[in-house]
Amino acid sequence: MMQKRGQSKIITVVLFVLLILVLIIILWNIIMGLLRETQYSIGLEQEISKIKLKIEDANCIDAGGQEVNCTSGFADNVSLAIQRSGSGQIIIGRENVTRTRNVTITNDVNTDVISVIDLSGSMKIKDVISCSEDGSACCSTNDCRRGSLYEGNVCQDTCGGTPQFDQNNRLYYIKRANINFIDNLFGAQRDDKLGLVGYKTVVNITIPLSNNKDFLTSTINNLAASGDTCICCGIEKAGEIIQQGSNNNKVIIVMSDGEANVKCDKQGTGNAKKDAIKAANESKRNIENLTIYTIGFGYSSSRATLTDIADPGKYSYADTSNLSEIYSKVAEEIKNETYTEIVEVIQDEEEWNKLIVRLYNDEGDSCSIEIPSAQVPFKPPRIGETINYKIPICIEDPTFLRIFFVLPDGKESLLTEQCLVPGAEQCE
Repeated sequence: MMQKRGQSKIITVVLFVLLILVLIIILWNIIMGLLRETQYSIGLEQEISKIKLKIEDANCIDAGGQEVNCTSGFADNVSLAIQRSGSGQIIIGRENVTRTRNVTITNDVNTDVISVIDLSGSMKIKDVISCSEDGSACCSTNDCRRGSLYEGNVCQDTCGGTPQFDQNNRLYYIKRANINFIDNLFGAQRDDKLGLVGYKTVVNITIPLSNNKDFLTSTINNLAASGDTCICCGIEKAGEIIQQGSNNNKVIIVMSDGEANVKCDKQGTGNAKKDAIKAANESKRNIENLTIYTIGFGYSSSRATLTDIADPGKYSYADTSNLSEIYSKVAEEIKNETYTEIVEVIQDEEEWNKLIVRLYNDEGDSCSIEIPSAQVPFKPPRIGETINYKIPICIEDPTFLRIFFVLPDGKESLLTEQCLVPGAEQCE
C-alpha cells in the first residue's frame, strides 16, 4: 500500500509540473504575440508618418460639377485635389503593384570555348631545368633556363657547367594540359563545347566546336610542331569558329611559348605583335559575350603581347610545373560563370488599407466617408502626383474636413486636414 501511495504522489507531481510547463508556454506565446503586434503597429505608424498627403485644393460642387458655397444647400460633393510628397510604403486601396528584383543565377551558363595552341618549332624544345658542376651560378646569372637555351647551347659553352634538360619537350606538356582541360570542362552536367585551333606559320589545325571528348583528345595527342609563330592567324580562326556556336557565353584561350613573328594581311599593321593584338581587339568588338584568356608558356613567351591580347586579369604565366593547373583554373572559371538577370517583373494584387474622410460643420455634427468604397473609387497618388477626388457630402453645411488612416486595430491616424469655409468656427 505504501509503495502504491508513493507512486501516486510521484505521478501527481509529474502531472503538476507538466501543467505548469504548458501554462508557461501558452503565456510565452501570448506575450510574444503582443510584442510582435506592438512592433508591427510601431513600424506601421512610422510608415504612415512618411506618407505626407497634402490637400492642394478643396471646394464644394453641385450635381453638375459647378463650384458652390459649402453652406449654400446646393453642395453635393467635396472636390479634393490631393498630392503625395512622402515615401511611406503604405498601400491604400487595391491596385496591381509591379515589383522588380535582380536575380543572380549561378552555374547555369553554357560556354563555347576555343583552345588556340602554339605549334611552332620552339614547342619541340626540351627546356633546361638545372645547371650542375662549377657553372651552376654562371648559368643562373645568364638565364640558363630561358627557353632559347637547349641542348648544346650557350650555358655549356660559356660557363663550363653542364645543363640538365627536361626529358619531355614543351609540346608534351601542352598536350597534357589540354587533355586535363577537356576532362575538367566536360566533367559537369552541362552543354559546354570545345573547338581547337593549332597555329604555326599558318593555321594548320581547325576543329569545330564539339563535346566529343574522345575525338578532341585524339586530335590533341596527334599534334606536331614546326614553323614560325603566327598568333594573329590563330586568333582570327578562333573568332570564325566561335561565332558558329550556339552558346551565349564564349571564351578563347590563346597559348604561346614565344614572340609573334608572322604578320597578318587582314590587320595590316606591319608588325606581327601589333597584328595579334589588333586581331584580339577586333574579336572582342565583334563577338558578343567573348572573353579572351592568354597563357604565356615558358621564359621565351611575350608577357607584354599576351597581356594586351587578354581581357583584364586574364593573362597567366606558366611553366612545365603549373601549366595544367593554369588550364584547370580557366576551366573552373568557365564552369562557375554566373549572370545576373537584370529584371524579373512580379505582378500581384495588394489589399488596400482604408482611409476615412470626416466632414464637420459648425453645429458640432460630423460624418465619415470610408474609402475606397462603392461611393469613392479611390486611386492613391504616387510620390509627387496630384489626383482629384469627389467625396459625397453626408452632413448639412460642411465647413471642415480631416483625412485619417485606419490602423489594423481600428485606431485612426490623422494624415491631413482642410478648411472648406474660411472664417467658419471649425476653421479657427
